[in-house]
Amino acid sequence: MLLLDEALSVLDLKLRKAMRLELKDLQHDTASSSFERVAHYPDYDCRIGRMQLMVYFRGQKLGGLNRQALHWYFSKVFVREQGSPDLMTAHGFEHVVHNEKHDYWLGKGLNALARFEDAMVAMTGLRP
Repeated sequence: MLLLDEALSVLDLKLRKAMRLELKDLQHDTASSSFERVAHYPDYDCRIGRMQLMVYFRGQKLGGLNRQALHWYFSKVFVREQGSPDLMTAHGFEHVVHNEKHDYWLGKGLNALARFEDAMVAMTGLRP
């Protein structure tokens, strides 16, 4: 019986790993199309960093995607100037404070990209 349990455990692990890879590919494809739309819209710009894909609005960093941690984020400065904490929490973003100089608004989960785009439009008034 132990051999069967071990085999099922290995199979379960392989299935979960495959599902994570498929989900990562799906997120990558969806994020790519979103960044492509943003890059072709006059008021927006995209920049590629070592760990982040960043979105700028009229020259100001808005936020983007942390590719390593696989989460969407908004800049604290952009939110302070264009949005509000209530707007961020209404769109499912949480305020993360690492230290007094490093904090941001974090969005995770399957709908994080859609929530990111909706919050972006709420703050800028423009949907790319």
